[in-house]
Amino acid sequence: MMDFKVGRGRAIAIALVAFIGLAVLFGAYSAAAYLRSPTTTEVSYRTLYVETGSMSHVGIFSNATVY
Repeated sequence: MMDFKVGRGRAIAIALVAFIGLAVLFGAYSAAAYLRSPTTTEVSYRTLYVETGSMSHVGIFSNATVY
């Protein structure tokens, strides 16, 4: 079996390259998104909806202790 060891400095360099690569990738996605024109969708409703509701609450209290 092959023994593969990476030193601390080398691991930091690999992680740094990976994070920079991800930053460039997401930067390119952001630039592509900003270069596109925004899309607008219009919605119209023909019927007016009305919702009503009510709430009631009853509490029964006493001095009796439950054990």
